[in-house]
Amino acid sequence: MTICTASFLPLAKLQFEALTSTPLPIAPIPHPLGGITEEDLSVRIEAAWKSLNAWLEVPADVS
Repeated sequence: MTICTASFLPLAKLQFEALTSTPLPIAPIPHPLGGITEEDLSVRIEAAWKSLNAWLEVPADVS
């Protein structure tokens, strides 16, 4: 899973399409990360963690 800010989401999707045939999950978080308070950063980390945790709970297809 990739965590990226919403502003870079289109670029991340294009890079995945160009570099891999497998769609990769992306957890978008609000932009920007620089210049924000620790409290705001904690909110963004929590949002990313929820996406990551949900992704990790999906059973893998190993067939």
